[in-house]
Amino acid sequence: MDITKKYVPCLILSVLLVFSLIGFTATFTMNFFVLSGGSYISASDDNDVPRKAHDEIEKYFTHSHDYSGIPADVYMSALPVDTVKEIIDGKVYNVITNYIKNSDPQFNSLSDYDYAPLKKSITDYFNDFAKKNNVKVDSEYKAQLQNTIDTAISEIESFTDVYMFKEMSKTSLLKKAQDIYPDLTPATYALGAFSLLLILIIMAVCLKRAGLGCYWTGVAAMCASVIMLLPTLWIKLSGFTDRLIVSNESIYSAITGFISKMLMRLMIFECGLFAFGLFMMLIYAVSSAKRRKKAAASVNDDDDDDDSDNDNPVFQAAETTKDSSTDTKAAEDDNTTVSAEEE
Repeated sequence: MDITKKYVPCLILSVLLVFSLIGFTATFTMNFFVLSGGSYISASDDNDVPRKAHDEIEKYFTHSHDYSGIPADVYMSALPVDTVKEIIDGKVYNVITNYIKNSDPQFNSLSDYDYAPLKKSITDYFNDFAKKNNVKVDSEYKAQLQNTIDTAISEIESFTDVYMFKEMSKTSLLKKAQDIYPDLTPATYALGAFSLLLILIIMAVCLKRAGLGCYWTGVAAMCASVIMLLPTLWIKLSGFTDRLIVSNESIYSAITGFISKMLMRLMIFECGLFAFGLFMMLIYAVSSAKRRKKAAASVNDDDDDDDSDNDNPVFQAAETTKDSSTDTKAAEDDNTTVSAEEE
């Protein structure tokens, strides 16, 4: 009856704890990793994405010289790698922070960079060209200048959209992320609190044997971590990211770098949860060992008590007296029997 009273409630609570921990891990990862602008920026920096995007922009403007007549240096002199990084980071901020987190109704994948150095560089080139070739500065000239500036900015914005936010905006993915984000933080804290509550309840059910509560908690934590860790390891070790086909090197590096970073963070979180489960199981093992040792010592004490009674002089005297009485009574019975036969 005692086993049923503890086993069944602990089993049910442990199953609930497994799903609660899985839910907590999922919402925590989504809230603080996947929908964190810092995750995208750090993945970009770790994989040297700004430099790769800078090289691709330079390559584009070098090829465009054949039909535009404008040297690539006109653009690239105003576009160092640090500026490319600023543009990429600005896009991440506008999409992740403004659109998704702040629920901005207007999607904007463009950066807030003003391109003042680029505009000045192109304008200076046009003015120098006009002076050297006696080109009349009229409305057509100004329209051509503005078109060149707008085209350059548009191409730069396209090359620096390394996470393909503009393409994702054509699907419902970003809109769904915007819709669920307000509920992510409360859900994360609620599931975390619920998991802690379940652990406390398990400990309360096993109050007389705290080690048993650690056992059920450890089993639940290890099960939850393994359930999440196995698919994570499969994605990581199967080379899933290596099979992605993206022609643009900067985009490929940014996306695969971000996925790898998220998988690694998730694996660290899951390994930490597994380690917590092992720690609880260790507490249970130590507690059980002490309990068995104490029980064995109690049995040995009882045996020692019996042996000490046998060695006690008082006990031996009582036994001797008892034996003498028995012998006397036996002799009297024999005499009575003999008398009866003589008669």
